[in-house]
Amino acid sequence: MDVDSRNSAAATRKEWVERRKREGAFEGMVRAGLALILVGWASFSLAADRVEYTIQFDPLGNQVLVEMDLPEGETAEKFWMSAWVPGDYERFDYGKTVTAISFFKDGEEVKLAGRDGVNGFVAEDKFDAVKYTVKPSRGNFSYNLFLGRDYAWLSPAGVLGFAEGGLAKPVSLTVKKIDGWKIHGAIEGRSTDSGYTLDAKNHEEIGDSPVVMGRNLATVKFEVGGKPHFFVGFGNLAGVDVAAFGAMCQKAVEQGLKEFGDLPYPRYTFFGEFGNYPAGLEHGTSCRLGFWGTDARQMSGLIFHEYVHAFNVKAIRPKELRPIDPLNPPVVDSLWWLEGVTDYFSEVWRLRAGVIKNEEFLAEMRSAYESTLRNPAYAKVSAAESSRRVFEVRGSQGFGGVSYYTKGKVIGFILDLMIRDASEGKRTLSDTFRALYKETRDEVSYGRTMILDLVRADVPGEERAEELVKLIETAEPVPWNANLVKAGIVDRAGRLVKGSDLTVNQMVVWESLFGKD
Repeated sequence: MDVDSRNSAAATRKEWVERRKREGAFEGMVRAGLALILVGWASFSLAADRVEYTIQFDPLGNQVLVEMDLPEGETAEKFWMSAWVPGDYERFDYGKTVTAISFFKDGEEVKLAGRDGVNGFVAEDKFDAVKYTVKPSRGNFSYNLFLGRDYAWLSPAGVLGFAEGGLAKPVSLTVKKIDGWKIHGAIEGRSTDSGYTLDAKNHEEIGDSPVVMGRNLATVKFEVGGKPHFFVGFGNLAGVDVAAFGAMCQKAVEQGLKEFGDLPYPRYTFFGEFGNYPAGLEHGTSCRLGFWGTDARQMSGLIFHEYVHAFNVKAIRPKELRPIDPLNPPVVDSLWWLEGVTDYFSEVWRLRAGVIKNEEFLAEMRSAYESTLRNPAYAKVSAAESSRRVFEVRGSQGFGGVSYYTKGKVIGFILDLMIRDASEGKRTLSDTFRALYKETRDEVSYGRTMILDLVRADVPGEERAEELVKLIETAEPVPWNANLVKAGIVDRAGRLVKGSDLTVNQMVVWESLFGKD
């Protein structure tokens, strides 16, 4: 791809240099003053060694202008864009979205020497600032950058590049406002008349913190567990009961608090986009929800799924995803757990929150199982292989035609039934979930065997241990009916129902999942 190395977005080099001098002087005074006033505040927010980004939306040009300034006194020779973004397990190579780039050192332009692969840009000499333009892009589940007539969406991971050695440095991002538009960021920011600034501890955190700006942002605020939460609706809001969507999000959060006893973030935002790109993607302290309908209950599956990710994927992570390496896609064996079991828990949480009924929950389980029967690929590829080879195919669903969402959902159901049966209803897969959460707090990652080790603790016995391994590591058929019967569930012509004349243990297992009739 040819990239224009001229600073076409700047009026003139002289004007740009003079403005940078003025801004630099002003920023120096601000830093000095705030350092005296705010001693003890999070050091990264105003640290002298932070990387500073500024983004200016250009809706008419269908692009954004990004400026990156390295910490004072630091230079680099290479600049990178991400190859992939968290939560979307496909390589997109976002270097392809850069349409023009310029490097600077002390305000003087440094020429582009060439490229290092698809995502790398090499300067002829050392630079301390970069200015580039980026066109809109999207992944499998969300836009990275969308510029509409009435709103703009920014998911920074696919838009903000970085200099070599810069991933661990503190970051600030200032988004220039468009007159008359409101703005909301996943990170609580500092707002001025012209911009909105977010501070983050490193590139990964700022990359996982979306921002939406628009003429009409419909916001519902609520508090759970002493922490603020927001539902921010945007897009085509005609016929949308925003309060109902906010209430549904609140139910998801309240259920999460019941499950875990605390919430793993300082604040959380549900970004709800209506009428554009129906899909969802989790972020560190937020999620993007692309709704295809206006009924909050009908959309509750998406809401709960993405919110469960606040615990499973964001708080609970395998070692392959901590820290995120934006240039090298990871090999993760447990996407069946991170996505598929997340889908299972979203149904359990909806059931416990009273959003769906017993028969709807059972219908969801039967539908997932039916999908594995209709597709012969499930007899060839295991859940673990579908997970670890996902980057070999497109779509971020799984390798070999096997969806780790679907297979993992079925596995989650089977594991839960096995645990409930073995413990006579005293333990559940939710206990495994909580144990995993406890073990991986404070940015500790789980290893390859931890999930199975925790399940084995609740499902003792050598024979059962072999069943667990087969469920995940082989493509053998899941023991469907053998585990349904443990809860007194009968599969009648494709419909799961409660059987008759349940034994004492069957009734205990049934009631541990569905409660007493």
